[in-house]
Amino acid sequence: RGLNEGYYGTVKIDEYTGVYQAIKWLIGKGHRNIGLIMDNSEHYHLGERYEAYHQALIDHGLLIEEKYIQKRSLTIAGGYQGATELLRHSEVSAIFCCDDMVAIGCYQAVYDSGKILDQEITVVGFDGGEVTQFVRPQIKSVRQPYRELGKAYAEKIQMAIEQPNRRIDDRLFHVSFET
Repeated sequence: RGLNEGYYGTVKIDEYTGVYQAIKWLIGKGHRNIGLIMDNSEHYHLGERYEAYHQALIDHGLLIEEKYIQKRSLTIAGGYQGATELLRHSEVSAIFCCDDMVAIGCYQAVYDSGKILDQEITVVGFDGGEVTQFVRPQIKSVRQPYRELGKAYAEKIQMAIEQPNRRIDDRLFHVSFET
């Protein structure tokens, strides 16, 4: 995630732009009460994802309300718990999940609540992993460029082996939000 600067450079992902695009898309679809299920900082810190959510709401004249934000573990169970709380204590019509596993748990909570996905409530995840393609309705997700990331890591490793004294520049990859 580009947290540690190193002699051989880092591989960074522009998470901010992908999340901002997803929130902007939700707003464009008429959603005004958009929930967020984010990391509880036990293992990860996904600050760019929160900042993009926050800024997209501000840029579109929407209020940031704490009741729309749940901090949970980035697991299916965390997604289920967070979505259950959002559905119980707020009037969200959309939920952005900072991870696809969270989105899967969110889907289950929406189902258990009796609401209809993509009609009464829209859920968007982050990662775009293969599992999102097998859930119905399919999870909308900010997709990471896994193939390009793998290639960049392999190139950096190969260069470090072949030219151990050469400093390698950082690489930045963009994610995309596709519906």
